[in-house]
Amino acid sequence: MSFSCLEETVCRYQLPDDFTSIRLGNLWRAAGPSLHNVTVSIFSRTPMTVLSQQVVEERFSLVHNTSLRTIRFDGSSPSGMPLECGWMYFMLAQVVSPHVESVIFAFRTIHHASFLMRDYTHLIDSTLTRPPFAELQTVLFLLDTPFSDDDARLLRDQFPELCSRRLLRIRGTRLLHSTLNPANGALSSTSHV
Repeated sequence: MSFSCLEETVCRYQLPDDFTSIRLGNLWRAAGPSLHNVTVSIFSRTPMTVLSQQVVEERFSLVHNTSLRTIRFDGSSPSGMPLECGWMYFMLAQVVSPHVESVIFAFRTIHHASFLMRDYTHLIDSTLTRPPFAELQTVLFLLDTPFSDDDARLLRDQFPELCSRRLLRIRGTRLLHSTLNPANGALSSTSHV
């Protein structure tokens, strides 16, 4: 099987009960260096399922995709249960493409992202500031809901190396005030940061 001209994939994947039946990495292996953009969502039927490093390396490998430019992890889908984000780190740790310009993490809220990534933020932070990510221009957290300056600070504090290189961006609906407006009881907001 060969997909030598496949440049982009969007994969929403519900984990089977038996991890040995996972074959998503076969698609990416077949695409090889032609794959430039990958979006992946992995969900489970049970909450907080954990994928081991071995399962990710064997079943979700991006090592053959030497021309990747954009990697997007989507944890914001309303269907299925999101997984703890170790799988995202394991996938990033095996990337060999020196051309990656952007990594996107899509979540419902900052608190959702912080909770799911809590054990891996320091690993993701250090991985994305080392080769092969030398051409990295943006690490974007794309959120579905409003967030305050305090929420943004919470997320930035978890990624000090990305912040020091001015790579971390947060997009969504940003609250102008963390509390309700006493005059009318409404939240003030802008469209994005």
